[in-house]
Amino acid sequence: GQASSLVSLGTQLGLGSATLVAALLRAVCTPQQMLVWGWRIPFFLAAIPGGVSLYYAQNVEESEEFLEATRNSSNGRIVKESGWDEVKELLQYLPQGVICMTGISSMIALYYVA
Repeated sequence: GQASSLVSLGTQLGLGSATLVAALLRAVCTPQQMLVWGWRIPFFLAAIPGGVSLYYAQNVEESEEFLEATRNSSNGRIVKESGWDEVKELLQYLPQGVICMTGISSMIALYYVA
C-alpha cells in the first residue's frame, strides 16, 4: 500500500540526490581534486541520513504486539510457522502475479548490479 511505496520513493530520492551531488562535485572540483579528496564528500554527506537512521533505530519503541510475541517465544526469538502454505496458495491462485513480480524484481536487481 501507501507505506510500501516509501521504499521506492526513498530509492528515487537517493538516486536523485546522488546525481545532484556528483554533478555539483564535477562542476566544482578538478579531476585531480576528485582523486585526492573530492571522492570523500559523498561519504561524509551519507553520514547525515545514516546517523538519523541509526538514532531512530536505537530509540524507537517496539509495538506492544511485538513485545508480546517476543515474551511468548523461546529464547527471545519469535517462533513463526512455516510460510510455505502461504506460498503454495499464492502460486495456486495468482501465478501470473508471481511471474510478473519475479520479472520486475529481476529487472530492479539487474539495474543495481549492471
